[in-house]
Amino acid sequence: DRTKLNKVAAQALTVFNVQACTDITGFGLVGHVLEMAMASHCLVRLSAKDVPLMIDAYELASIGLVSGGSFSNKKHCTSLVEAQDVDPILEDILYDPQTSGGLVMGVAPDQAPAVRQWLQDHDELAAIIGTVEAAGQSCTRVLIS
Repeated sequence: DRTKLNKVAAQALTVFNVQACTDITGFGLVGHVLEMAMASHCLVRLSAKDVPLMIDAYELASIGLVSGGSFSNKKHCTSLVEAQDVDPILEDILYDPQTSGGLVMGVAPDQAPAVRQWLQDHDELAAIIGTVEAAGQSCTRVLIS
């Protein structure tokens, strides 16, 4: 079920050393990841193919059923986000504000598999969807591949 509340997922914040966390809402996944990157002066490499999608989301987007908010979110982020060989339909979905409000967490690379497993053991959908690198203010951005 991809429309659950975040109660159990939020418990991971007390179990693991989570560096950053936000819920994915009106700015879409990319917008919220960009906010995290800007606040931390980091470069985020987001793997589009690893992002779990709600059932039928891709099929609906492929026939043009995409929120107008997706396009305004993309326009707002365009100067700091670069998509490299990403399916345009999937890219639209990553900007879509109509999300389930799940959490995106920044954890140390060596802890990511354990966090994912803990969440899955607690019946939560969890995926490793990218990496984070220190970048400094001049290089803060999100790369989607």
